[in-house]
Amino acid sequence: MSVVRRRAAPGPDADRAWTCTSGDAFVWGRYAGRRTVLAEDDIQIVWDLEPGDATAPAPLARGDLLGLVAGDSIVLRRLVGRPIRRVAPLGQNLPIAGPGLPPFGAHSLDAPSDGPLTWEQPRIVASLVALRGSVTLQNPFLGQLHVGPLEIVGSVAGRFPGVLAWEERTSRGTLVGTTGYPVSLRYDRRLVLDAPPLLPMTHGGTLRILHRDVGLQVRIPAESRPPVHG
Repeated sequence: MSVVRRRAAPGPDADRAWTCTSGDAFVWGRYAGRRTVLAEDDIQIVWDLEPGDATAPAPLARGDLLGLVAGDSIVLRRLVGRPIRRVAPLGQNLPIAGPGLPPFGAHSLDAPSDGPLTWEQPRIVASLVALRGSVTLQNPFLGQLHVGPLEIVGSVAGRFPGVLAWEERTSRGTLVGTTGYPVSLRYDRRLVLDAPPLLPMTHGGTLRILHRDVGLQVRIPAESRPPVHG
């Protein structure tokens, strides 16, 4: 699994830099063991995330657990180009994976494919937590129709509901198609008894995101306080 957290320093990996501020994380690839990625701001998923190695994905095993915890939102990366009349009226899905495409480097081993690919059927095997935002999709209202589904195996929690798919309809309500990805969500039953390290949890394997507004505290001098009766 690869993680890019900030703009790279000059050197051999400079071509893998992503022009973002520190606090964001960009993740993709296969993983083994128990891992959790924490980001102060957003986490962008730029390609499939699943257990396994460089040769093939692995079946679900108790020891392979991944958690993503974003201070803001978790966003599935999806670039959309200009509309093409009668072909892609809402925009054409652009390649996001391939050598030389950020955040992938110039070498084929850095990217999931030897050439540019669009992300048509994402697969995410992880526990996703968006503390101040949502688990959502980049450009959910644009792009080519009839792609997907998005398969999520694990769990999803966010402060706000995210938008992963949008139905396009005519003025009479007839369904034209769906932008984004229809979602296939399957809860990973292993999470009842186990979890990725540092994942926010409560007893029983469930997650609650709490928000508390704290007002400004002002100290009032004793001589200015109102008298207490009773």
